[in-house]
Amino acid sequence: YLLVNTTFMPYDDEGYVLISLRNYLSGLRLYDDVFSQYGPWPYVYHELITSALHVTVTHALGRLLTVFHWVGTALMCGWLGWRLTRNQFAATASAALVFGLMWQNTSEPSHPGSHIAFLISVAVVLVSYLADTRRPVLVYAALGTITGLLLLTKINVGLLLAAGLGCFALRHTAWPDRFVRPAGLLAVAGILAVPWVLLGRQLDQGWVQIFAMEFT
Repeated sequence: YLLVNTTFMPYDDEGYVLISLRNYLSGLRLYDDVFSQYGPWPYVYHELITSALHVTVTHALGRLLTVFHWVGTALMCGWLGWRLTRNQFAATASAALVFGLMWQNTSEPSHPGSHIAFLISVAVVLVSYLADTRRPVLVYAALGTITGLLLLTKINVGLLLAAGLGCFALRHTAWPDRFVRPAGLLAVAGILAVPWVLLGRQLDQGWVQIFAMEFT
């Protein structure tokens, strides 16, 4: 909380986001009257928050929400570590590592980056329950909802989550025996192809080649 409230970037993207949120909440039309580089969900999300809490959009609110998402993401990843290992050290290390990696949230509070991270962490925890849940339909419905929200925030992030969940579904669906191996191979091939397909037109650039190779 101290870091988020004592870091100020000279380019002030935070101010631009807050202005766009206020304009939207005042009744102006998103994308027609209000410029935004993001989808509509972050604006609806802030509308729900401000309506429920009876507050206005301010620097303080934006930074408080960023802290909430930041800490929530770390806790979710700690819980995932516990789910996968049943080891307190692994769980604590997971939470601490993710908490440290998210320090960049101090640069651009109010941007949906921290919210995106939180949604993804919730999705990953939900996936960990699919193996032993008695109601997989509810879990898949929640995962579909999160994927939809991400598509309505930053479409590339939503597509990446959809690709990961699609890979998981192909690998873990109870296929007839003759389809098990082809489905597994298709899942692996599909997930490995993601960066090469998404960045295909830019593969002549060095950084794109490095990114795709590291992902692979």
